[in-house]
Amino acid sequence: MIFLVKDAPKEVTEMVKEIAHFSKEGKERLAELTRGTGIRLDRTRLPKVEAESREAIARTTAGRLMGSGKDFPKQLLFTQAQALNYMAHLAQVLTEREQNKARREFLKQTEENATALYARAARRLFD
Repeated sequence: MIFLVKDAPKEVTEMVKEIAHFSKEGKERLAELTRGTGIRLDRTRLPKVEAESREAIARTTAGRLMGSGKDFPKQLLFTQAQALNYMAHLAQVLTEREQNKARREFLKQTEENATALYARAARRLFD
């Protein structure tokens, strides 16, 4: 975890850990809901240029975080807010297309929780 090499205020580390826990639980629940369905979570089927763009973003983000100095806490919260915003919108779009009731409810809850966490992270950026 990045907190082994970088320091941040307790409020920031707690929020990042909460977001990580939320993401991990969501991934595990989604795996449960798709088990035996033929849905493959390990395949993205993204166009090559999109996959390469995401890899480039990940490298750039990692570099920015490691070199961010005193701005590290805000940079970290910014990256978390970006990820939560993407997650919320992805869950929203998937909810509209999902036929399975349990998965649809899970996706709707994911959207709501990601939106709430996003709002908290964004507010903290402007404190």
